[in-house]
Amino acid sequence: MIDELARAAETAATVSASTDAEVADKAAGLLVEWAEQFDPALLRRMGTRILDHVAPDLADAAAAAALEAEAARAARDRHVTISEQTGGRLRLSGTLDAEAAALLRAVIDPLGAPSGSDDTRSAGERRHDALADVCRLALSIGELPENGGDPAQIVVMTSYDGLTQLLGAGAGAGAGALDIGPHLTSDAVRRLA
Repeated sequence: MIDELARAAETAATVSASTDAEVADKAAGLLVEWAEQFDPALLRRMGTRILDHVAPDLADAAAAAALEAEAARAARDRHVTISEQTGGRLRLSGTLDAEAAALLRAVIDPLGAPSGSDDTRSAGERRHDALADVCRLALSIGELPENGGDPAQIVVMTSYDGLTQLLGAGAGAGAGALDIGPHLTSDAVRRLA
């Protein structure tokens, strides 16, 4: 409840910064009255639209200003961190703005859905595989910008014997390696090829 009152006070401060003292006092009084009547979740939702009740003519402008402030905060806070791990693995973490989050969900959610009742992968494993699928699709289009003068690509090295094993029915151990070092299973080399 204290959290909701703090948010309501912040809303009242925003109202007072953009309106006259009479409207701000009316908003603060109404929020205190509502705090006695409504549960915290409902109070939070009501507090975000306080101007609809005390100054409807200002509500749209205040909502637009709040949306712009949130967009600016999201743009400032957006980032993706990629940390190298052993064995060629990477750790991803970050915060996406609403637009990038919508784009990611639009491609990851359908690709990361269970492939059937026998799909035993966890949700995290399915999202991992979906991200890999998105990267494969992006590489296959061939329209990515160059990287150091070369087209965006993955370089897999293998021996002639390793290649013939891959093309045949063999599943030789250590059938290939990435040009950046890590060794790959024959299945991984086959997928990348």
